[in-house]
Amino acid sequence: MTADARDYMLEISELLFRLTTESLRLRSNETRSYESLSNLTLYLASANRDMAAHDTDVLRQHLKLIPAAGDICISLSLPPSCVDRLEAMRTGLEPRIGHALASEAVLSLLLFDYVVEQKAARVLETLGFGACDGLEHRGGDALFSH
Repeated sequence: MTADARDYMLEISELLFRLTTESLRLRSNETRSYESLSNLTLYLASANRDMAAHDTDVLRQHLKLIPAAGDICISLSLPPSCVDRLEAMRTGLEPRIGHALASEAVLSLLLFDYVVEQKAARVLETLGFGACDGLEHRGGDALFSH
């Protein structure tokens, strides 16, 4: 983490806590290195993730199924640039969701997006597409040609 990072305290639900641990497991296996939630958040926020790709109803349903706020206290050490990207993400998501989003909810949606991406990659691997053979390298809809 950078020297200009600040600590942020969030109070999350048990279900969101479980999403954080699953996300960390996936990322640690991906990098073959133990990851922290701060590093994962920085990585995901820096990747300019396209949350618009998700159906709005799916995002709302996620927030209903996995309440963000709770009584488990976690700390994230994030640089201002990451916080700015998360804030921009919040600003873009709030009109779609239809209400204000707490920091915990933004984290939940970010992790949801990551887990969905990882699970989709696993399905593609099962179908015989390797990391370098993704659909984007096969003309997008190559599975359905012929």
